[in-house]
Amino acid sequence: MIWGHVMSELPAFTRISVGDSRVHFSPERALEAIDDRWGLLVLQRAIFQNAHSFEDFRAIVGISVDVLDARLTALAGAGLLERVPGVNVGESASFYLTARGRTIEPVILALSSWRDSWTETPEDEVVAHLTMHPETEMSGQKLSPQIEVNLLGGFSIRIGGESLFSVSLSSQRLIGFLGAHSHPVPRAMMATRLWPDASEVNAGVSLRSALSRLDSASRTAVLSSPGGLSLQPSVSVDLRDARLLASRLMKSANITQPLDLDDTATALLSADIFPDLYEAWAIDEADDWRHRRVNALERQAERLLETDRWADAAHAARAAIKAEPLRESPYAILIRTHLAEGNQSQALRVFDLYSALLSTDLQLRPTVLLSRLVQDIRRPGV
Repeated sequence: MIWGHVMSELPAFTRISVGDSRVHFSPERALEAIDDRWGLLVLQRAIFQNAHSFEDFRAIVGISVDVLDARLTALAGAGLLERVPGVNVGESASFYLTARGRTIEPVILALSSWRDSWTETPEDEVVAHLTMHPETEMSGQKLSPQIEVNLLGGFSIRIGGESLFSVSLSSQRLIGFLGAHSHPVPRAMMATRLWPDASEVNAGVSLRSALSRLDSASRTAVLSSPGGLSLQPSVSVDLRDARLLASRLMKSANITQPLDLDDTATALLSADIFPDLYEAWAIDEADDWRHRRVNALERQAERLLETDRWADAAHAARAAIKAEPLRESPYAILIRTHLAEGNQSQALRVFDLYSALLSTDLQLRPTVLLSRLVQDIRRPGV
């Protein structure tokens, strides 16, 4: 027995309804039903992954049909699961957690935490499933469906080209955090970043619980390795592509890939990340990306202006202004673009709008460098 007296605080006897029958519940009988690692894993899957059907539980790695059937029967008989017969002929029964079964959740988390503290690389089944994902057959080979994680403008995930619309907020937080990092993140660091107000131990427990509750679709994107947690190498992340684009644009060399100056590239740099998350880690990531993309948009606008692509240059400059309305440099590029086009009135209008905004919000005036751009077209005395 692996449980000892961990459930000693439960009442010694009660009666719980299971289907159409009545069963006796006691901590001793519950412990006997759990019995070994298979009973523990069955409960773990029911609690953290909302498993109900026989096939849901069959996903437990290494468990046989006979062992699974015995464990489900024992857990139902002990009042931890409720057995609900199938509706149609030949349909297998489903198993649902009872109130008593759900109270074991903190015990399972505590056992996982204790086990992890004694091994450098935890191999518990809570995260073992994170490295497994559905596969498709093609030309005699097994290929994983392409997974796309989009963080720009809001969270979305696509598998095999199909969007998933039921990804929980908890899964979005985990996938989003990992998507913002290009390398594996140590669990301890990830836990303290996601749960900064919790103790180190409690933050680790919260991370394990969140991993266990990952949606099945999200679970296919996550990889657990000795270095920490990361997204599978095959997962594409739009934020990472956008960061590479920004890096190319910010290089001192004038050679830029043609696609780096098209509308798609501008749109990629125009979107923010984590717009609906107000946690410290998400705000930090969003601020970092905003700084990068504004600099990249300005550089893109400069290069477009150099090649007389005035409309595209103005579009990129306005995107930078939208991201940082009080930043002067994108206004300077936009004014120069309008002057290059011969649109003096537009140049003056941009200058006046920025001057009014700067005065209202910060009680400041535009710099001399910006004022000089329009001094030759401003009427005397104005």
